[in-house]
Amino acid sequence: MTTQRSLLLALLGALVIGGGLRLYELDRRTLSHPEYWVPRLDVPEHVQHPPPRHGVRDVVEQSLSPDVHPPGYHLVMLGWNGTVGTGLRAMRLSSVLAGLAAILAMFGFARSVFGGRTAVLATGLLALHGYHVFWSQQLRPWVLLSAIALITCILLVQLADRWRGWKAAALVLLTAAGLWIDYYFWPLVAGQILWVLLNLRGDLRARALSLQLGAVLLAFPVFVYLRFHIVLEGHLGNDVLAHLVWLTGFGGLLPYVPRANLVNLPGALLPIGASVIGFSLWVVGLRRSRRRSPDASGSSGMRANLLWLLIAAAVNAILIEVLLVESIDRRRLYVAVVLAPFILAAAAPPLIRRLHRADRVLDAIRDHRIVGVVTTSLPAMVVVTPLLLFVGAGLVGRSLFVDYTLVPLMPFVLVLIAAGIVASRRAAVPLAIGVLVAFALSNYQWWAIRGGGRSAANWHGSEGSGWPGTYAHYADYQELAGSLIPHVEEGDVVLVR
Repeated sequence: MTTQRSLLLALLGALVIGGGLRLYELDRRTLSHPEYWVPRLDVPEHVQHPPPRHGVRDVVEQSLSPDVHPPGYHLVMLGWNGTVGTGLRAMRLSSVLAGLAAILAMFGFARSVFGGRTAVLATGLLALHGYHVFWSQQLRPWVLLSAIALITCILLVQLADRWRGWKAAALVLLTAAGLWIDYYFWPLVAGQILWVLLNLRGDLRARALSLQLGAVLLAFPVFVYLRFHIVLEGHLGNDVLAHLVWLTGFGGLLPYVPRANLVNLPGALLPIGASVIGFSLWVVGLRRSRRRSPDASGSSGMRANLLWLLIAAAVNAILIEVLLVESIDRRRLYVAVVLAPFILAAAAPPLIRRLHRADRVLDAIRDHRIVGVVTTSLPAMVVVTPLLLFVGAGLVGRSLFVDYTLVPLMPFVLVLIAAGIVASRRAAVPLAIGVLVAFALSNYQWWAIRGGGRSAANWHGSEGSGWPGTYAHYADYQELAGSLIPHVEEGDVVLVR
């Protein structure tokens, strides 16, 4: 039996190794295109995008356009950069800490759902995962969102077992924070809500749904940003199959390969093979997910808290009035984002009280021989729900797939794969060793991609996308500057593309 001491030692080892990988050459690369959107940078006057942002109002207003993300991450970085400064290493350390938080949270979540052995393996996989390490060195929100996703899932599982007020408050605040950080966190929360709806009952379900709805109401101002961003040109591809192959291939361990290249043999054998093996282990792991027996205690009480929901709606109205009222160009939009939360807050409690009438249908879905394997598994619901939404959007011509935005789903794919490996019995140990070695080696390819050698490499985040683009070391720029200096005179402006 796995002892408490060995579990802690394994966790410590994963944190040390994962931290070392994420700190390695952290500040040798210059800022890439998406990174220079963080606030508090001293931007030259002739630069239009991004404009300088040194205060909360600057971030809130200038995130409306031309940025295509809500302001949550930039508000976090506003505080971080204001505390530690805007040195390259200091700024990127925020992402390293988010990566370590994700590793720690992975251990807690995997242990609560699958047990100690799976937790150790899943934590090791995330610590060594080259793509997760890659984004743990970038000033972008994806690794932070993966940590928030794991922590909120831990809180959900713990609240389902034993209700605690401080954990409920933490769930609301972290969920709302994730919703403020990026649109791609919303489908993940939808998966959590569906899991609560299908697997909890009575008073427990009512309280959990009230918390989740309250978090959504606190993040309602994000719809103002969506109104501006939805009409902007994006850089997303519509390659649904290629992204599914990429994600099922051990959570994006290998670089993304466009669909056109997946039919070119033998080069496509590696990504397709990784996808087949990873998905097979994922399915095996699904069957080992912890199944909850619905708690029907207090089924007549249904404590959906109207007061709490009205407070959340009022906070939303205050945020809109203080931060965004001058940016809302249509009265209808203002009325909608202010009044809709109050309507939802008033309508939700009676609707939740009537949910018990649908329990027979919900039980049939949860207990279905095939569908129930997914619906009873929290990690599966967190992955499958967003993927179904993305695939559905792609089928109607609205692409939502881009590989780095799937990073928050990565830990849940890995935990199911780890569970599948542990369930392989006699093959578990050699399989685990082989996979861990492959994950460790993946850092070499991503190290080369992010400019680990003297010659920088190009990496394309999605089909048709030309960024993040080229990563270069200071040595590369020093060499370039040395060749340009003899030709530059005072007052010249040098443009490098």
